[in-house]
Amino acid sequence: MVIRNEAATIQRYYWWSGENWVQSSDIAATLFGFGGSQWGETSLMAFAIEEYIEPASVSTHAASSVTTTAADLNGEVTSAGGDAVTETGFIWGINADLSNGTSVSGSSTSGTFSASLSGLTECTTYYYQAFAVNSGGTSNGTVLSFSTSGTAPTMTIAAAEVSDGDESDDASLTLTFTASQSTSDFEAADVTVTNGSISNFAGSGTTYTATLTPDAEGACTIDVSAGAFTGCTSANVASDTFNWTYAVPTVPVVSTAAAAGIGTDVASLEGSVASNYEPITATGFKWGLQSDLGDGTTVSGDSNSGTFSYALTGLTPETTYYYAAFATNALGTTFGDTLSFATIAIPCDPIPSSLTGCNGGSTTSYTYQGYDYQLVEINGECWFAENLRNENYSDGSAIPSGLDDAAWSTTTAGAMTIHDEGGVNEAFNLAQYGRLYNHYAVMDARNLCPTGWHVPTNEEYDALGASLGGNAVAGQKMKSATCWDGTNETGFSALPGGMRNLYGNFTFIDEEGFFFTSSLGLGSSGIARNLEGSSNQLHLFSNSSRRNGLSVRCVQD
Repeated sequence: MVIRNEAATIQRYYWWSGENWVQSSDIAATLFGFGGSQWGETSLMAFAIEEYIEPASVSTHAASSVTTTAADLNGEVTSAGGDAVTETGFIWGINADLSNGTSVSGSSTSGTFSASLSGLTECTTYYYQAFAVNSGGTSNGTVLSFSTSGTAPTMTIAAAEVSDGDESDDASLTLTFTASQSTSDFEAADVTVTNGSISNFAGSGTTYTATLTPDAEGACTIDVSAGAFTGCTSANVASDTFNWTYAVPTVPVVSTAAAAGIGTDVASLEGSVASNYEPITATGFKWGLQSDLGDGTTVSGDSNSGTFSYALTGLTPETTYYYAAFATNALGTTFGDTLSFATIAIPCDPIPSSLTGCNGGSTTSYTYQGYDYQLVEINGECWFAENLRNENYSDGSAIPSGLDDAAWSTTTAGAMTIHDEGGVNEAFNLAQYGRLYNHYAVMDARNLCPTGWHVPTNEEYDALGASLGGNAVAGQKMKSATCWDGTNETGFSALPGGMRNLYGNFTFIDEEGFFFTSSLGLGSSGIARNLEGSSNQLHLFSNSSRRNGLSVRCVQD
């Protein structure tokens, strides 16, 4: 016999073993069990059944634990049907018909089951449907939905013409308000403005625009307070305040700056200008010898924006000059403060005109790093007749400079300075006395002196003194006759250039001259020689701190 149900069937075959009915899913095996007899013969003890298997029943339950980015889907197998349930799960997605849906497995094949979703988008509606599978087929529950929650929405404010914190002379600004979530209840009244008002408010969803018009010159602020509008599930948090300063064009704002590059007969006048939103048409300076600039001369600046300058030449040494910067726009001309500077004195020339140089007079100078040093031959050795002033070692490496007192007093590296560095006398002292170097620079392997020359040793200074009748009288013969109180019969032309001591203090200018040797003293000291005013002696300074800054001479190898 045959039993058939077209809805959900499975075909099984049975044959009589002589004792009981045996099930088989293989018709050939069933027939083989009867010795090859033809199926359908009445003498055969066999039959086939097409058996109906009832599908499972499944229900879709409400989602739980819904957050901004996650949710748990829930379902239940309410009946296993005609066979055991082998699989459960859910189809889910953002389309109500679940087209392009994603399948996820359930946690159990009996009773209630669930699946956890993560990585969802806030403020979004998702659709889902539970399913269960047995040998009778797949059953589906109803389609349900849930919506993820949202964080409190934010609002950002921007302007097309300026950035937050800017200042400008724009008569109005075009504002854009951008919400992090779509909103339908944001309106012009939700915007708080100081020193201005908004108009032309428009927009929807996440983007709104408006025009800001300032009430008066000065600071304007725009913000949206907390709770002003709602997003998908909650009210907004307060926006950041947008700041803008409305500036009315005015006459220029001018500053007179300290003069630079002051020499014996030159100086650079310096100034700066802010346009205040009206183009600058001219800049310049008024300068002269009178503090009220009653005798002033007007000169033009080299720029009509930012900083500007003018180079003065042909000035008188050791003279005070007064000056003020100015700038002009369509609204008028303004001047900065009146400042002053003094040109430096012409350095005294310590070199005697009778100086004959070295090598029988054939070599009178040596150019080193752009400066021509006068030379003098004493006791058969060729010396620089001037103090060193180079800014680099002989290999071109820069010698550190500009150290403050704390750095100068602690460094163990080579360093240099100028007496009164950073002060009003710096330029004059450089021209007159050269630079001061610590002993670490003197002993640096990169060499202070040029190739073929070296910093004299203590023994070489002793030999120099001996050739002049001994150290007790040598000093008088080494000091300049025109710029100090010596006879300078040697041409050494020493000057009282002072020193910078190990604490960073500048001392002994116009009183003593100190010269480092390339010899080391006791402990961590260097050996130096010094000359004093009103003394004929070439003194030995046997334990000078290596952090002292002293003058340096070079002698030929």
